[in-house]
Parts: sequence; structure tokens; C-alpha cells
Amino acid sequence: MIDVKANKLAIISDINGNMYALNSFLDYVNADPQIEYVINLGNFIGYGGFSKEIFDLITTDQRFINIIGPNEYRIMNPKDDKDSMSIREEFGEPRIQQLKNIPGVMEIQLYDKKFLMMHSNRYLDSYSLEKRLKFLFMDEYKDTHYAQQHFVYDYILYGCRGISEVSTYIEQPFKRKAEVIISPGDLYMHFYNTICFCLMEFNGSKVDITIKNEKTNTNKMVEKIISMNRDHISVLSNYGYFNVDGDKGTLIIELLHDETMFSQYYKHFWEQSIEFILKEAEYVGFDIPKKDEKIAKELKESLLVYSEHNRNREFCQIEGKINDAVKKLLSKNYLDQDQSFKWSEIWLLDKNKNLLFSFLKYDGKCQFCDLDEEKMAYMKSIVAKSDQLIYRVYE
Repeated sequence: MIDVKANKLAIISDINGNMYALNSFLDYVNADPQIEYVINLGNFIGYGGFSKEIFDLITTDQRFINIIGPNEYRIMNPKDDKDSMSIREEFGEPRIQQLKNIPGVMEIQLYDKKFLMMHSNRYLDSYSLEKRLKFLFMDEYKDTHYAQQHFVYDYILYGCRGISEVSTYIEQPFKRKAEVIISPGDLYMHFYNTICFCLMEFNGSKVDITIKNEKTNTNKMVEKIISMNRDHISVLSNYGYFNVDGDKGTLIIELLHDETMFSQYYKHFWEQSIEFILKEAEYVGFDIPKKDEKIAKELKESLLVYSEHNRNREFCQIEGKINDAVKKLLSKNYLDQDQSFKWSEIWLLDKNKNLLFSFLKYDGKCQFCDLDEEKMAYMKSIVAKSDQLIYRVYE
């Protein structure tokens, strides 16, 4: 048990090798001397090119209290993951041994309050269980004493990439105790060039908990990855669908309903948008679950010539040149038997393999890149036809 005394506490998760985002966070922390501790919930290693530097920083900066997440486990126990093997080689054996000494779960004591630090291994489940952190935690750790002890911890700090949430649960029926589960968001590559973290301020018996969003520069990280000669598949899959050349001319569209409502609300928008962007696109990439063998087969038969990559244990990516069969697939046959969108992610590239368009199903966000005034006006006219969409323009 670590005994910590501080006025303010910052909580972060999922740095994923992004030193630019970590520096943006530290700029905020360094400007507030009351923040004496940083609780790091793991997944600080990633494929952004700065894993070694981030590891050295968080293990020498005395403000950091660290646990490890799934990314660190993969580095310690690499299998056929080329990127993990590369990072392990970069780390060197002394750092690997040091990494093994960092726990995966930790309890800390703060102002007579008991905290539990842990990280979710269920990245996929975090989408479907958003706003239900308690149930995700209870299910994932059901075979451990952590989940079997109810209202033992005042705060459960639970790293789940992509989720920023503070949920309070009251003991029933006596209502004598409460526990708060916090997922701080992440310092990963964000759609709106922001980082997300949690700030806790202790003033006597009062505790203020705030989810903070601060600016960062996504493009710097993407440009760094490209300079490392990583292909477009890696850039787009690991760091989303960002306009590498700058924000100007970028249109971001957010769907207000999840993928299960795609057929009901978004068919017209999708078909008009994809017809428009296919005029300039020459390459297409898809991200799909490995278990969806039927969908993978359909893609390969349509593309004829394609490349295939394993993104992780659950997902693979298939990329190839656009032909008439692919155009038909994108514009007519994009829904599965449940009338949900078929692919977890799709991106379209021009002849020079610059990003034109991308869509992430689980986030419900599209991005159109490098639109001139005429193209921007046309896309806005499509969006205006639906009250189930919102958009943001970078000009």
C-alpha cells in the first residue's frame, strides 16, 4: 500500500508511445504546482516511436505512480507481433526487467480514501459497455478478489481507452457507502487534436473530479510515424483518420446514433458521400474482426489484388486498389445481415496514397480531408439534409 498526500491528483491512461501528447499533458501539470502526483493507468508503450523515452520519463519523474496495461504485457511476452519485438529490442534487457517490476494492479491510500488502479484488457467491450464501467469491471475481474469485494474501495481507477467517465455507485439498501469508478480517457491520438485526462482536487472533505480536454497536435505524431517508414495501414489503424497535411479543408461528421441504427438513419448520407469521394479515390482499406471470415472473403474476392495485415489479436486489415466490384460493395452492399455497417473501419486514399476519407464505425465519425470551397459546400449540403448528423469544419 502506497500512502500519498497531495492537494491535486492527475489521472492518465493510454499514452501509447505518443510523446507529443504526453508533453501537452505535462505542460498542463507543470503549470499547476498543486498537482503533486500523476496516476498512470498503463498502456504507455505504443507504436508511435517514443516508447523508450516515455518509459524513462515516467519511471524517473517522482510524480508518477505507474501500473502496466496490455501493451506492456505484450512487450514482456512477445509472440509473432513484429512491432512488439521491435520495441522490446529498442528497450534493451535492463528496461525489460524494470518493466517486469511494475504491477498490473495497485492499491494506494489518499486522504484516508482507498484507491484501486487497474487497466481493462477488453478494448472491444469498452465500446458496447460505455457508461457501464461498473459492469465491465465486475465482469472482467469476476474471478479476482477485487471484484468480489463490494464497496471496499472509495475510488476505482480503471483505464479504458476511448472512455472518459466518472460513475458513482451507492450501497443498497443502507446507502452508507459509495464507490466512484473513473476512466480518465486517454492521451492517444484524438480526433479533435485533444488529450483527455482526469483531475481530482481534495479540499478537506470535498473532492472535485473533472475530466479535462487539452489541445495537442495530432499531425506531429502522424508525421513522426511516416518518417519511420511505417506504411499507411499502420498510420491509419494506430492513430485514426487524421489530415496529415494540416487542418484546413477538413470536415468531421459525427453520427448521433450507433452502428445498429445505420440502416434507419444514414443510408442516404453514406451513399451520396461515398459516390462523391470515389471520384478521386484509387485505394481503399478495411479494418475487420478476424472472426468475420465471410466478410474477409468478400473483400478479397472484390479487390482481386490486395495486401493483408494483422493489426492485433482481434482485427486484421485488408487494402487494395479500387475497381468496379469494390465501388459496388461500398455504395450498395455495405450493410451486413443485421443491417449494421459491415466494417469496423474504412479509409479511401488518392493515387498518391494521401488520405481522402475515413470512417470509424464504433466512434460514429467520418472525416473528409483536403476539401476545397466547392467540395466543402457540397458535403455540407448533404449533411444539412439530416438532423441525425453534426459536423465540424477546419478552415
